[in-house]
Amino acid sequence: MAAWYIAKRLILTPDECAEIGAKISVALKGRIITPEWRQKISAALKGRKIPRHIVDGWTAKKKGRKFPSEFGQAISDRQRGRVYSAESRLKMSISHQGHKASDATKLKMSLARKGKPKNPDAIARMVATRYARGSYGQGVR
Repeated sequence: MAAWYIAKRLILTPDECAEIGAKISVALKGRIITPEWRQKISAALKGRKIPRHIVDGWTAKKKGRKFPSEFGQAISDRQRGRVYSAESRLKMSISHQGHKASDATKLKMSLARKGKPKNPDAIARMVATRYARGSYGQGVR
């Protein structure tokens, strides 16, 4: 049984509740959850509807949360140069098909690119691709 449930039934002090929680934690440390057990847990949780007020609570707790300025840069550095498998790339491609950016999003993307110099190598590759497809000089299809 969970420590909070025991505390609720027995009317324990916060210290006693913490002590019970610590004992439960020690008892469960190193426990191996078998694949069959994981599947049972997964099946039990599938299709579960989380009440709206709980989701709203999670959202409210995270709103306005500030991260250090280096935080985003650290994530970016970690992901830079990551190579995805062909299978992963296909899955990502399929998941993005049919998604249209809103006009507001398109405007933001456009403004973010304005004034940035274009890479000559990238331009050369784009021109070569359009020549190979026979679409160079005919406008964008």
